[in-house]
Amino acid sequence: MSAERAAPTRGLPSAARRGLRAHAAPGPDELVERTRAMGGDVTVRAASRRTRPADGAAHAPLEAAVARALEIFHEVDRACTCSDATSALARANAAPDQWHVVPDLLVAAVAESHDAYKRSSGRFDPRLPPPFAARGHGERAGPTDEAERGARATPGRATGSSRAWRPQVRHAHRAIHLDGAPIDLGAMAKGLAVRWAAAAVASAATDFLVEAGDVVFCAGRAPDGGPWRLGVEDPCGGGAPVAVLALGDTGAAISSSRAPRWTVDGTPTHDLVDPSTGRPAGEGLSSVTVVARDPATAGVWSKALFLAGASGVEAAARQASAAALWVGSDGSRGHTQELVPVLERQAP
Repeated sequence: MSAERAAPTRGLPSAARRGLRAHAAPGPDELVERTRAMGGDVTVRAASRRTRPADGAAHAPLEAAVARALEIFHEVDRACTCSDATSALARANAAPDQWHVVPDLLVAAVAESHDAYKRSSGRFDPRLPPPFAARGHGERAGPTDEAERGARATPGRATGSSRAWRPQVRHAHRAIHLDGAPIDLGAMAKGLAVRWAAAAVASAATDFLVEAGDVVFCAGRAPDGGPWRLGVEDPCGGGAPVAVLALGDTGAAISSSRAPRWTVDGTPTHDLVDPSTGRPAGEGLSSVTVVARDPATAGVWSKALFLAGASGVEAAARQASAAALWVGSDGSRGHTQELVPVLERQAP
């Protein structure tokens, strides 16, 4: 792993330019480190618990904690990616009807995904529909043309998941059974990586930010003494954020149709797939942002609510009591009452 020390004059971290963007410039005593993992840029910003350290030794625990936080992203990536045939998850996906001994991180990710599946009544479903599973890997690959045509050509064949998902985990034995279906842990794995990285930084700092593009965690205060202010990107491509959130000690995540894209039968599509149909979901929506104390929970609900589409997102968000903001493909916006305490401003 290599991480680059960011000069304070370089402005906003590059990871923030996709999804959620931190507005606060780095402070003079703030440590800013970056790496690249899980398909994107990761940035950790943290201030020493000592306001003005007498010497560099005061920063040593913080530097170690931040280095550990960045390494967590690489560890999760190695264990949970399904786009690398040598990863633990790829090997389990190759024989999903068998038990596999895997790293603890993957055991935890499968357990957390099953819990999210149950809490969301199946809306959050990491199983890969057949057109995607036929490729052999998931989140940035897309379906093969042959698999997509085959799924469409079979009358009455469901392309999505028609039965309940019941994976099994044995923590003591570091073993998982995927219940016969390959899975994509992209959304869950990134949320967990942010959660675990934040816990590592918290051992040495109270004011910090962990950014992984579309999932973030903010702790304490920003360098200017106020809350961390995150701009929610305009999914229609505008330069100004559609809203600014004022956060502290909480996570946030965004699911967007600007996620990795490909073309199926000449139609551009994205990787947010309805598990009940196997087809791209979120009709009429461009993005959904959710704020929750746990970044993995925010990631779960941003995806689950996106699947509800423009016609169902408000009701689904209210039912989940989620602090949510959504943007329609026509530029319209809406949010729940739960978001109001952290919604600093919206674009006109």
